[in-house]
Parts: sequence; C-alpha cells; structure tokens
Amino acid sequence: MTCHKLKVNEKLSFKVAGTVYDGSEKGLQGATIVLYSKSDGSGDPVLSLTSDSKGNFFTVTPVDFRNDLYASVISGTKKIPMDTPVTSGACNSCHGKTEGKVVIP
Repeated sequence: MTCHKLKVNEKLSFKVAGTVYDGSEKGLQGATIVLYSKSDGSGDPVLSLTSDSKGNFFTVTPVDFRNDLYASVISGTKKIPMDTPVTSGACNSCHGKTEGKVVIP
C-alpha cells in the first residue's frame, strides 16, 4: 500500500488492494472480493470489488475497519471466506508473506 499512497492527494490513495491467483502464478480475472459484517458471509456486504485482468483489485473508497469485517473471495461457484477479521485493506501485507496467497484454483 505504501507504493500506492499519494502524498499529493490522500483521497486517491488505495484503501483496499490485493491480488487473486488462479492456482498458478497467474492472476485471476473476474474474481469478486467482498467484505462482510459477519464471518459466515450472512452479514451485510460492506464492499465488493472485482479483480482485473492481472488479478488485482483495489479501491480508493474509505473503509471503516474498526468494526469486524470478514473477507470472502468468490469465483463462479467457489467461495473462500476468511475466518479472522480483516484489520487493514493491505491484503498483500499478509497474503504472500506470512499467509498464503489468495488463490482460487
């Protein structure tokens, strides 16, 4: 996220960003990333993003992470939920480093 933080205009800095992979090292286009208010995905969707042709997703829309939010990645009939709350929009700060990459094979 540091690379995408604009000192000139904070409003244009990424608030949520990451990459979804297809089971190889290739980015997955068209995956949906949803932040929910409940871990089982039954809560209200707070934010929904779609990955681009390189598997990247991002938004400059502010998100309030003070209340528990839970992420799910959806592609076709496959849905992979996170069972721990999301505390930041910097998805790749954990995924691909201390946690596995976001993959939907």
